[in-house]
Amino acid sequence: MRFFEHQRKARQLSRLLIWLYVPAVTLMVVLTATCIAFIGTFLLALTCTLHSCPASVNNFWQTNMQTNMWVIWCWSALLMLILVLGGSVYRLRQLKKHGGAAVAEALGGKRVLPNQASGNTRQLLNVVEEMAIAAGLPLPKVYWLPESSINAFAAGWNPQDAVVAVTQGAIDALSRDELQAVVAHEFSHILNGDMRLNMRLSGLLHGLMMIGNLGSGLLFGSNPNNVGIEYNADIEYNRKEPYSPGIPGILLGIPLIILDFFGIVMAELLQASVSRQREFLADASAVQFTRQKEGLVRALSKIASQPQPRWRSFSSAEYAHFMFSEMNGLSSWLATHPPIKQRIARLDKRAAAYLSDNNGAQWHSGNQNTADTLYSGFAGSNDTAAAYDEAQTWENTPPSQIRQQTLSDIIQIHPQHLQYAAWLRQNMSPAWYEASQDAEQAQSLVCVLLLSEQAEITDKQWQIIEQYDRNLYLRTQSLFARQNRLITAHALPLLDLALPALAEMSEPQWQQLRKMWQQLMIADGQISLREWCIWTVLNIHLSPPNTANHSRTLAQSTDDIILVLAWAARCNNDETIAQAAFQAAVSSFAITPIPAWQQIKTAALPQLQAALQRLAALNDDDKAAVLQAVLTAVQADGRIHFTERDLMRTIAAILRCPIPPLLPQ
Repeated sequence: MRFFEHQRKARQLSRLLIWLYVPAVTLMVVLTATCIAFIGTFLLALTCTLHSCPASVNNFWQTNMQTNMWVIWCWSALLMLILVLGGSVYRLRQLKKHGGAAVAEALGGKRVLPNQASGNTRQLLNVVEEMAIAAGLPLPKVYWLPESSINAFAAGWNPQDAVVAVTQGAIDALSRDELQAVVAHEFSHILNGDMRLNMRLSGLLHGLMMIGNLGSGLLFGSNPNNVGIEYNADIEYNRKEPYSPGIPGILLGIPLIILDFFGIVMAELLQASVSRQREFLADASAVQFTRQKEGLVRALSKIASQPQPRWRSFSSAEYAHFMFSEMNGLSSWLATHPPIKQRIARLDKRAAAYLSDNNGAQWHSGNQNTADTLYSGFAGSNDTAAAYDEAQTWENTPPSQIRQQTLSDIIQIHPQHLQYAAWLRQNMSPAWYEASQDAEQAQSLVCVLLLSEQAEITDKQWQIIEQYDRNLYLRTQSLFARQNRLITAHALPLLDLALPALAEMSEPQWQQLRKMWQQLMIADGQISLREWCIWTVLNIHLSPPNTANHSRTLAQSTDDIILVLAWAARCNNDETIAQAAFQAAVSSFAITPIPAWQQIKTAALPQLQAALQRLAALNDDDKAAVLQAVLTAVQADGRIHFTERDLMRTIAAILRCPIPPLLPQ
């Protein structure tokens, strides 16, 4: 279960980051306070001399010089500590409020909207959508960065507020399979917990750089044109008189800017200590996802074979550790990323040797099996399409073989998942896909997904929609009329693609729609498993996360585990198989005595919801055990239906363990 291992290592790095941050802040505060104490004492003594202070004042300063310096040092240290910690807290709160979009917009990024994308940007959206479906993640927002270098990053606190940003240089220079490899690299940062680590690191680095910002303010003033900061049209600057720092501003500003060099060095050391090994891991994960190391090797070789322009954004240094490759050309021990040639060597030693022997010339692999040809052949194959038809079963495959293959794939993404995602994306109805990309149409899409198949119940649901909002009713009617039957396999992937559009709703609007959608679900007096899956995924990604859960153990969660496994076993149509599946799944936890099947099989969906919310407080290893037990239960009849697949996907989402879709073998 590498996903859980990588997540655990990311949390360990977060703790290490705090321990590294404390001495860095201490050193910066001590150096700055010492500098201010000496300069402040000198300025006070100079003032007394120039202005002929009374003899008593001069005697006081001369006789109490050390005491006065100590007082100035203490007050300076306190103020600098408040400045540094305050800067970190401010930036962390800002990032917490706006998520990954704050990073993208700070670097000049612009949101790529589906209805405005064309050409290469449309290709970028397709690649990100396919990767999101393959990874079982909600679609992240996609940003375009106005930089000519080849680079990209993923940012956010969790998959719900994640963004993937790609530079114009990468969009222009990379082929589809190279772009897919870069995007796969960034998705591995989302899955492995690196994004959250990087967001915390950015907040801490901002605090370390506050002392230099103070020095720049004293020396150059607040006008951004004086210090090279990009102009913000929303802020009015006073331009009547040029800024004059004066002698105190010069004497304090210059040393603070010099001290900022040490702050930058420590910030870059923090970035390097955290991000270097995670980049090797992300490269390896990208190759595992796509099984095409040539795409990633060629993308890296294009970066190595030509000088990359420096970023124009003033905020670039603060976010260097987010990037796919080194942002500003630093090398040696200050670099936030491993050397490009070293990364290539870990993937393909032949390519690394070629780059060394040919003075950095671009590597060309002899393998022409690109993602373009792979996916075009896949999407056009009738045999392949039939493999994902809902009517297709696994009756000709031995159940033991299916079980072994599926368990090995429960966490890790494989090329088959990307192929399935490409097939799913290309076979979606254009009407449904377009609805998932528009804020208002996405609301109608959810309404259609919750409509019953029974005519009398559907009539009641239409009345509920019309009473809520006449315009929403008309949009939903129009969408329903264009294609009134939705393929079951498309329901949750469509919902994942629609989540960014749905996230544009205000909190009051979301709460009102949430109540209306709940009325649609209970229009027939009960909630089906399909409705529960849709409702749960919506709430997980659009409601504020609940962080109040306390740690739980398996021993404390026995009743909840039994209830969840009973629901998973009930998905098998045959009663005898369902009972045997429940017994087999429960036995993996050594639970004694095992409750009678007749007593536990009648549990309601609200009970399942409550049980899973409590199980979300388990540690990673215990969550993995629960997921494997659920998988054992749902595949007991030798096949996994779409209902069982959606249940597995929803359970994993509640446990905050994204998994790729379960595929036919």
